[in-house]
Amino acid sequence: MATTRNTKPKTRFLDVVANTPRLLHLVWRAAPLWLLINLGITLSGALMPVTQLYINKLIVDQVVQDVGRSLVDWNALMVLVGFGLGVTLIQVGLSQASNYTSLVLSDRFT
Repeated sequence: MATTRNTKPKTRFLDVVANTPRLLHLVWRAAPLWLLINLGITLSGALMPVTQLYINKLIVDQVVQDVGRSLVDWNALMVLVGFGLGVTLIQVGLSQASNYTSLVLSDRFT
């Protein structure tokens, strides 16, 4: 019988993938609502960096557009910066919510 240290990383990865459906089934039976909430929060959190990058692109585009002008459109720039701050705050909130739901899932599962 091989120990975990002697197995190859590929073999360990395949073992984890093979056991994932069983584990998900057990967690689903323990707390289906919390599992769905956790998955939703995780998926939403995964979209936040992309959203932040897009808002940063819009900010840079606005600054480049205003470089040659004598009048800078500060309102548009501040709105974009506000959106960027809002997305950052949402990202932090989703991280905290994910931690909380993971703890609840862990408690319900055990």
